Amino acid sequence: MEHMEEGRTKETTGRQTPYRVGEIARKLGVSPKTIYAEIAEGALVALLIGGTYRVEHDEFEAYKALCRARALRVPTPTEAA
Repeated sequence: MEHMEEGRTKETTGRQTPYRVGEIARKLGVSPKTIYAEIAEGALVALLIGGTYRVEHDEFEAYKALCRARALRVPTPTEAA
């Protein structure tokens, strides 16, 4: 296996191993409870494998893009009131 950033590995198929909830929480500086809530709301797509959630690299990148879009979103006049 070839080593990737922060302990991630790249298998012979060329795919990265999925992230655990705790890894994502640490990377984003939030609680694992926050990540579980985002999974429950459908904002972060995760696989449930043997009772443990795992998030594919591409899904994590998509989630970060969603977070950026949320941060840049300007409230409409009705939302601001």
